[in-house]
Amino acid sequence: MVTNPMRIRGKRTVNKFILGFAVLIPLLAAANDDKPDIARLIADNQLQISLTRQTPKSTIARQAVILQIEVATNRWFSRGTQINKFHLDNAVVLPFDGAAFNSSRMIDGVTWAIQSREITLYPLVQGDFNIPAIDVFVSVNTEEYGVVEGNWQSAPLSFYVSQPKQLALVDHYVVTEKFKVQIDSDFDRSASYQIGDSVTQTVKISAQQVPAMMLPELIDPDIEGINIYSEAPVLNDQRQRGEFSSSRSQTRTLVFEQAGDYQIPAQTFYYWDPERSALQKKKLAGFSVTIATDPTQRPVSEKNQQLIPVETIPWTMIIITSVVLLLLVVALKFRQQLRKFYRTVTRQQRRHYRRDYISACHEERYRQASEYLYQFLRTGKAHYPTLQDYFPMQPQRTYLQELFALAYDINEPNPNKKLVTRGRFARRKMLSLLHPRAMPESNNRESMEILQLNPRD
Repeated sequence: MVTNPMRIRGKRTVNKFILGFAVLIPLLAAANDDKPDIARLIADNQLQISLTRQTPKSTIARQAVILQIEVATNRWFSRGTQINKFHLDNAVVLPFDGAAFNSSRMIDGVTWAIQSREITLYPLVQGDFNIPAIDVFVSVNTEEYGVVEGNWQSAPLSFYVSQPKQLALVDHYVVTEKFKVQIDSDFDRSASYQIGDSVTQTVKISAQQVPAMMLPELIDPDIEGINIYSEAPVLNDQRQRGEFSSSRSQTRTLVFEQAGDYQIPAQTFYYWDPERSALQKKKLAGFSVTIATDPTQRPVSEKNQQLIPVETIPWTMIIITSVVLLLLVVALKFRQQLRKFYRTVTRQQRRHYRRDYISACHEERYRQASEYLYQFLRTGKAHYPTLQDYFPMQPQRTYLQELFALAYDINEPNPNKKLVTRGRFARRKMLSLLHPRAMPESNNRESMEILQLNPRD
């Protein structure tokens, strides 16, 4: 039998390749077993990771708390760093998907590459806060082992949030050193406004170290005879040279539908200045306007009438007609007062607020429900500056906090149970808030002392 020399050489080449591959596999496996992880790089002083708090330790509710995670390597980064999201009850945690801050530093004569990321959160209530372990992804390029990737976890961090007494009865406030309210309006005090005319206002609220979602809203007054159309607010958050600022711009148009004298109320915005440790306020000025009747409407001219002999004049009909006309004139002249008197006697507006409040709760429009509830209670015997003042007693105060949690998508403190930010408002709680319970006399005196610390307009 004759053997082909070319076939023999081919078999030998294949056998050598298989043998070499078999030897290489254990070597690769051994190399992978020796490749360090993130913890090993930290232990070998090739990687440093730290979590520090950049803001003062004394924090009040709604004040920014800034944490900084710094990763340093004696080589360079491969895919960089990334912070995994976490949840913190009763707090707003801003997204931290933005670009990291890159720098370098000399450590023991060696230049280290540094990458820093910030976490900004806003605790909303007074109490203890426990930040869980934060998971950080790190990818670096080492000299000996190439790219090394893995996760690092920080130690849990705890801090306490306080609330000054001056803020106890303030419904909404922000914590900032710079707070500004600007208005652009086409209202002209010297102009003569008539039915069908309108006034457009654009109100811009801006602040530093406050996200736009936490800035106060522009409240539209409920005035009969004026229809208000509000556009969706424009929210803007921006960072420039390390400074975080935001703004909320909202435009509304007031259309005058009835003649009369109107007063557009002012609105006060509160903010806490941490530099001065004082409660400050900015006021959006109101204005008054008189709406005249439509000048195009002219009285119909009287037609010439044939004279009727005195003896044939129906005096009874004339007297009755005169009395009816007189009553009509009086009714037209004093229609606003009569309408107000009718509402006072029949409590029409109060019934409307009650109906709108129940309807808004059923339809899960909880923010409007809170406004209707406040208007309903304001038409009663008691008049308080805030909705919380009507409910000094439990469990109604807890019910109100649950309604606020559903309306503004935040959790409020509850010593008995954890509130949820999604769901329906129980019917019994909804009806209970229509009948506030009075506070004992001793507690009333204490509330008046707090109000003296925080006077309202």
